[in-house]
Amino acid sequence: MPRGYSNYEQKRQEAADGGGGSGIYHIRCLEDGESCKIRYLTDHEDLYWDWFHRKTNDTGGFAGMKLCPRSTGNACVDCKLAKDESLSDKERAGHRAQMQVLAWAYEYEHYYTEPKEDRKKVTLGRSLVRYMKTVNEARLWRYAGAHMKALEPTIQLRNTLLDRDYLWIRSGKKGDTKPQYTLESMSDESELPAELKKLVLSLPDLEEVALERVTSLSGEKTASGETYRTVRVVEEDPTVPPFGVESPNVEAAANVVFGEEPEEEPF
Repeated sequence: MPRGYSNYEQKRQEAADGGGGSGIYHIRCLEDGESCKIRYLTDHEDLYWDWFHRKTNDTGGFAGMKLCPRSTGNACVDCKLAKDESLSDKERAGHRAQMQVLAWAYEYEHYYTEPKEDRKKVTLGRSLVRYMKTVNEARLWRYAGAHMKALEPTIQLRNTLLDRDYLWIRSGKKGDTKPQYTLESMSDESELPAELKKLVLSLPDLEEVALERVTSLSGEKTASGETYRTVRVVEEDPTVPPFGVESPNVEAAANVVFGEEPEEEPF
């Protein structure tokens, strides 16, 4: 059943780009210059980060990310294959782990660079023309560790991500393996609105999402009552490991500075 905002489930159904259904949808910009207006619901001290592997479907296509078992103290077949010298470089690269960072954010509006019938022409700032689509839903901000660099100036200057609305901007064409992102302030400092405070209380723990115990914001459980039903999960294919390392290590990861190369290869 719906939680958070009144008529929240209805708003999810009305949000065409990634909206509707009851899966967990992601903050994502795919084209150069594409952006979105967001409000972080997770502060910098509560960000979840860990090592993940790329999942594939039956045809070899990208099917999301899975937490590396070694992050929970278990053996990992992918990490073993990433070091298997009998495989090609491309095959080994497909099994490497990469750092990812997760946060909850509320996306108000999405700004595209190209017009469509369901998009409204708007001007951002003094002269930047974009084509806006209203979203109005909580989404998962999930990016490679290297993109934490875009958040660092805000964290260092304000010591919080929750104090205002932001514009999240992509630089890099669709398919670019190394896009860049910028976080720009869109409003003055303000307290998190009461509606969003209420919404935060309804959102699942990020670790539960990372472990794939929760894969839906609808709260619909399976027959076993242990996991949530996956309707749809939208993710951008992270084709290049941000640190160029092959596998994770919990102890080594604790000393990682996001966006920089680690001195030693984990594990």
